[in-house]
Amino acid sequence: MKEDDKEFFIENIVNVNRTTEKILFGTIIVPVVFYIFTVIGLWEVPHAFSVSLFFQEIIVSLISHFINRVSNKKFQYFSMYFETIAASIFVAAMAYSGAIRLSISYALIPIISCLYYNKRLSRLTTIYNYIFVILIVIYKSYTIFDVIVGRFTREIWIIQMCMGYTVEFAFLFFTINQLCKRTHRTMTKLNRTKNEYNNLNEILIEKNRSLDKTQYKIIQFVSQCLGSHDLFTGHHVAHTQVYVEMICRQLVASGHYKAELTERNIYLFQNAAFLHDIGKIHIPEGVLNKIGKFTDAEFELMKTHPVEGHKLLEFLPSIGNGEFNKIAKQMCLWHHEKWNGTGYPDGLREYEIPLCARIMAAADVLDALISQRLYKEAMDVDSALVIFENTSGIHFEPAISKAVVDCRNKIIEIDNQFKETEAKQNSEELKWWQDYHENLKKIVS
Repeated sequence: MKEDDKEFFIENIVNVNRTTEKILFGTIIVPVVFYIFTVIGLWEVPHAFSVSLFFQEIIVSLISHFINRVSNKKFQYFSMYFETIAASIFVAAMAYSGAIRLSISYALIPIISCLYYNKRLSRLTTIYNYIFVILIVIYKSYTIFDVIVGRFTREIWIIQMCMGYTVEFAFLFFTINQLCKRTHRTMTKLNRTKNEYNNLNEILIEKNRSLDKTQYKIIQFVSQCLGSHDLFTGHHVAHTQVYVEMICRQLVASGHYKAELTERNIYLFQNAAFLHDIGKIHIPEGVLNKIGKFTDAEFELMKTHPVEGHKLLEFLPSIGNGEFNKIAKQMCLWHHEKWNGTGYPDGLREYEIPLCARIMAAADVLDALISQRLYKEAMDVDSALVIFENTSGIHFEPAISKAVVDCRNKIIEIDNQFKETEAKQNSEELKWWQDYHENLKKIVS
């Protein structure tokens, strides 16, 4: 038997043991009924028998209860045999009392044993129930034979009764054996089908994960392409991805937005950050990589990149049931909105701005302040954090400003890593763009 099949049937044994345990507890009421009905004159069951059966069922039920609480597999198998034998003894005891006449009840325990899907147990249960029946027949031949009317002797009566029960139990044995074999085979197939389904489901989940990774790699590739268009945007979007995750986790640690900032949403937020500046692809390189500050006209042109990026993202195929697309578009369109409503392009204020865009705004400004640009040198982290403190409730949501300030040591660590790994590349690209602008001046003049 395969290991998966063994685990399935062991789990089934545990469940049926618990059910049989409840049945055994239910049998405690029977001797009580014997006692009451004897007192009122409906039956004639010796009180000593009722009391002994009562305590027997209590002891059996408690033993069953404690065995079933042990997780060891061997104990569960023991409980399976213990409970079926105990139930069979109980049925035999009722027949022994002579208070009620039993017939189909003899088959009850073998039928219940089929629930275990264990062929060996069902066969043994049928056999020892047959033995109990024969013993009861022999016992009754000596206790109630004097009320049996007929022309046959005690021996003939015993033989006739035993032959009848033998035929019945032979049929019962055959039926239960076939039923158990069939159900065992069926449940094995069902279990393997379930396992195959689970395996297939795991494969599909893994493929979906792989597809997600591929999609996000494509997004990173797009952001890198944008980096070739703009000296700093390529590194900037990679930086903001890290800062977005950092801010999200600090907000959660501070007790803010625990319901919104799940692991899944943080993952979506940080990957969507790659696309927040995608609209800059529509900004001319001469403006985007200008040395020095923008003119008013150039700044107005730069301010169009959120709307242009939002338009581009309308064509992005659905990712993550569309959740990613929605977040990416919100971050792209509204990451320049301000808490007091003075931002662009729509002048949204406070909670009108989606949470992802509010966090993106903070990550965007943080990286812009502490990173080098063509028109400025990098600001030190402490000076940048003073700006966050001073613009709390103006540019940024107060909780987000505080989250950034509280991450001071982390920001310093991340910023140092970025500067170490990117210094040479930035220097080379900066030299290329400076030469580009010098050569462009010569051509124009």
